[in-house]
Amino acid sequence: MEFSRETLDIIASASIIIGTVTCFFGYRIFKVVLGIMGFILGISIFGAVAYSISGGEQTVAIIVGLLGGIISAVLMVTLYFIGIFLLGVGFGSLLGILLTAGAGGGLELAVLFVLAILGGVATIIFQKLMITISTSFGGSWGIVSGIFHFIGWDFDPMQFFSNPIGMKYMGAQYYIMFLCWLVLGVLGIVVQYEDSGKKKVEEKK
Repeated sequence: MEFSRETLDIIASASIIIGTVTCFFGYRIFKVVLGIMGFILGISIFGAVAYSISGGEQTVAIIVGLLGGIISAVLMVTLYFIGIFLLGVGFGSLLGILLTAGAGGGLELAVLFVLAILGGVATIIFQKLMITISTSFGGSWGIVSGIFHFIGWDFDPMQFFSNPIGMKYMGAQYYIMFLCWLVLGVLGIVVQYEDSGKKKVEEKK
């Protein structure tokens, strides 16, 4: 589906807002994050399938996508551990894509698969640590994607999934975005752990 500039601006704005909340408060509101992740996943998959089956009818794709998003959000929150595992899978996949793109090589599916599974398993075993890391870096990616969209670098986050090799041709722009993503992610981890510490102190009182 091709979106208009206005629609992309709305998506970018939502990405910044949701990314900020997720990056700095992800662990505290983790069930909300799971719901949002489920909704985005559902609307993307169901919307794409409906768009293909209906022969390019955007209205049908939007309606089916919204219904699929709601169902996926409910399932993600209800099936808590599956949601946690999928969050780790998403983080592992994102890490693999970014590292591959930064190295200027092709996307090795075997490496991506291994990192995705390792991310999912690690999130189940080390829940607090991995939830904090995943939400911090996932949220920071949403912030960076949205901000650079408005700067006018015509950066499409989905390029990482469709053409990671092409990222090397962005030169300095890619590395600036990568550095911003990294710094915001680390800052998110620090803020979340400080917030968690303050919450424990308040509970003891």
